[in-house]
Amino acid sequence: MQPTDQDAKVQNENQTLTNRVNELLFELSSWAQELKRRNLEFDLLNRMGYALQKCQTPEDILNLLPRFIFRLFAEQPGELFLMDENKQILEKSTTWGELHKDPALLRKEYCQPFQRRQLCSFQDGSELNCAFHQTLFASENPEVRYICAPILYKDRMIGMLHQHLPELTPILKSMSWLDDDHWKNLADAICERLAGAFIAVSNGNQKNPKVYRDPLTNLFNRWYMQETLERELSFARRHSAPLWVFNLDIDRMKKVNEHYGFQTGDDFLRKLSEFLMKHIRAEDVICRSGGDEFTMILLGMPGEKAYERAQALREGIKELQVATPNLYSIGATCSFGLAGFPGHGEKGPELLQAAGQALKTAKKLGRDQVQIAA
Repeated sequence: MQPTDQDAKVQNENQTLTNRVNELLFELSSWAQELKRRNLEFDLLNRMGYALQKCQTPEDILNLLPRFIFRLFAEQPGELFLMDENKQILEKSTTWGELHKDPALLRKEYCQPFQRRQLCSFQDGSELNCAFHQTLFASENPEVRYICAPILYKDRMIGMLHQHLPELTPILKSMSWLDDDHWKNLADAICERLAGAFIAVSNGNQKNPKVYRDPLTNLFNRWYMQETLERELSFARRHSAPLWVFNLDIDRMKKVNEHYGFQTGDDFLRKLSEFLMKHIRAEDVICRSGGDEFTMILLGMPGEKAYERAQALREGIKELQVATPNLYSIGATCSFGLAGFPGHGEKGPELLQAAGQALKTAKKLGRDQVQIAA
C-alpha cells in the first residue's frame, strides 16, 4: 500500500520532533560540560590561591605553580618569566609541559602589548612585535595559539605568563564559551593571584600561623599535609577523581643513626627528599610526616599507575648513597604503604590510617616492598 499524504506529514513531523530533541540533548550536554569545566577552574583557582598563601619564598611559588596552571589550561605547555632587578630583562623561571625552544631571556621591548601592560594573544602577535610569535612562526608548528599575560602589582612589573592554548579541535569549537576571551580572563585571574603572592613573599608579609616547612628537608610538614589532603579529597569527591596516599618509611633508620651518627641519618633524609622531589609529578604533594616517614598525595592517578609509581620510587631509592664519617658510602631501602580514595576510605584520617596499616604490613613481610591497603 502506498503511503498517503497524511502518512508523509506524520513522518515529517516525527523527524522534526526527533531533530529538535537531539538539539536539546546536545545543548544540555554542552551546558553540563560547561558547568563541569567552570567548577573545575573555580576549584583549581581556589586551591592555588590557598597554596600561594603558604609560600614563603619565590622558589615556593615557582615549585607549586606548574601543577595548577597545567590543569587550568587543559594540560597545555607554558612558562613563567620574572623581571630581573634592573627591570629590563625577563628571565625564564619555571615551565610546564613540552615547549618549543623558546628563549630563556627576553628584553621587555620584545612584546609591545607587554610593554603597555596589556595581554598579548596569538592573533595580536601577527601584527605586533612579539618574540614568541616570531619564534613560533619560525618553527615547524606555526598554528600554536598562545597568550602573553603581564604579572602586575599596581605600577610594578613582576613578570610574564606565557601560556599555550588548546588546539581548536571540532569538539572544542562546539564549546562556544571556551573562546579566546575565556582563556584571557583565566590568565588574568592567575596573574592577579601571582602578583599578590610575589609581593607578599618579597615583603615578608605572608601570614603563616603554623610553620608549614620541615627545616631539615625543606619539604612540607605534617600540618600542611593534613590540610592539603582535605582539600584534595574535596576536589576528588566533586570531580569523581581518584586519589592515592603513599606512606613511605626508611628501613632500619634507627640502626643508621646508631652506627654512623645522626649527621649521616640527616644527610640521607635530605638526599631522599631531593630524590622524591625530582621524581614526582608537578601536581603531587610530598611531606615529611615524621622522623623517617614521608607522605605523598597523588590526585588523579589510577590505582595501577599508583602502584607502578611506588615501585619505581622504591627501586630508585635503593641507588641512593651518602658518605659516612669513615668516608665510605652507605644506602638504605624504603617500605611503602598505599591507600586510595574511595576504595580504602573517604576521609583523610581513614586514608592515612589505611596507608599506615599497609606500611606496617610491608615492614612485617620483610621491608623494601610496596603494599596496598586491604
